[in-house]
Amino acid sequence: MGKGETQKGANDSMISDAFEAFIGATYLDLGFYETQKLFNQIMVPYLNEAWLDIKDYKSTLQEYVQSGGRRNISYQIVNETGPSHNRKFQAVVKLDNHIMLGTGHGKTKKKQNKMQQKQH
Repeated sequence: MGKGETQKGANDSMISDAFEAFIGATYLDLGFYETQKLFNQIMVPYLNEAWLDIKDYKSTLQEYVQSGGRRNISYQIVNETGPSHNRKFQAVVKLDNHIMLGTGHGKTKKKQNKMQQKQH
């Protein structure tokens, strides 16, 4: 931040915008997995324990993403395995159709409602 902003003090919006720009630049420069490692190092230790008690990850993620503006969250089945009577599905969660947020798996496509983020 500039000298004037430093003296005035940064507000939450400025800090969040700067952090978002930092993460975005890291993603563009180093890719998803390096950005995820960085995020896990600098943010995950500070997450509120309430996030750890989430029971419905899909709804919570959708509410969080959509509360921040015009972002689009989508789910895509990327793999199906097993015989027809015992199928297993794997899905990915995408933000704005390109940034993969996580993966989930289940015995039915409907089970993806219980999708949890998988750390890489």
